[in-house]
Amino acid sequence: MGKRYALNGLLCILWGLMLALGIVWRTFVPSAVLPGVDIPMLMTVSLGSLLLERWLVPKPVRDWPAMGVLAAVTFGLLPLCGGMTGGGEALKLAAAGGGVFLICCGLFDSMAQRIGSGKAFMAAHAVHAFLLFLAGQGFANIIF
Repeated sequence: MGKRYALNGLLCILWGLMLALGIVWRTFVPSAVLPGVDIPMLMTVSLGSLLLERWLVPKPVRDWPAMGVLAAVTFGLLPLCGGMTGGGEALKLAAAGGGVFLICCGLFDSMAQRIGSGKAFMAAHAVHAFLLFLAGQGFANIIF
């Protein structure tokens, strides 16, 4: 059971840390302009959690429907509880975050299955995550 939801736990940790850093940054440097939460930001958090999970759990087990629901709840509920978004914005963020997370997870897993899974391939997973981020950033610039 621990391997099944390790990815969602890592996603909660990374997203919570990013939101906490944003709150601290806005508290001590209120005139600073922070980047908005958009598709590349959601992809960064998703791919970071996928990469950490691949390094910590070599053969992850996926429960796709539960994973998507938990990711949507994570992306929507943490900013709402932190006071960074309202109710409508939290719902949009939950839908976009859950979708982006599932797409990133599917693409990253399909790439990770085609390469080795030993300690020598840890850098290969990081390179694949970076290339997937660049592809997603280009796609986000095309559709917006």
